[in-house]
Amino acid sequence: MTSPGREDFIAVLKEAFEFLERRGFRSTAEGDAMVLYESVDGVFVRAFCDAREMHVGFRVGLASRPKDALTDAELGLLDGGGGSLETRLQDEGVRALAIAAAHELETLGDRALAGDQTIFDEAMLLRREHTRGYVGDDPVDPPRSRS
Repeated sequence: MTSPGREDFIAVLKEAFEFLERRGFRSTAEGDAMVLYESVDGVFVRAFCDAREMHVGFRVGLASRPKDALTDAELGLLDGGGGSLETRLQDEGVRALAIAAAHELETLGDRALAGDQTIFDEAMLLRREHTRGYVGDDPVDPPRSRS
C-alpha cells in the first residue's frame, strides 16, 4: 500500500476527527503525518499515522500533564472495557482507519476529552501494572562484590 502525500493525509485526519471541532477543539498544528487539536480547557488530541509501524491512532491528554496522555489502546481498555480497535494499515486504507480511530475516540473518550483527570490517573496505574509484569513487584538490587 502506498502512503498518501502529507496534504492528503492531513485532509483525511481533519475529515475523520471533525467531531472534535463540534466539541470546541481547534486544529492548532500539523506535521508530516499528524494533526494536533486543542481545547480551551487544556485538553489536546494528536491524531497521527505512523508509517513505520503502519498504524493510525491518537493520543489524548492534558496540556498540564502531557506525559500522561492516553494512547488509543489505553483508552479502549479504560473507558471501553476491551482493547482498542485494530487500526493497522493493511487492506482498508488510511481513510477507513482514520475514521475507525476517530470513532473510537468519539464513543469512548468522553472523560478524556472533558479533561477528567481521574482517567489519566487510572492510565498511570494501568501502566504500572503492565510494567510490573516485566520488572516484578520489587526491584532487585544487583549483587555487590565484596572487596
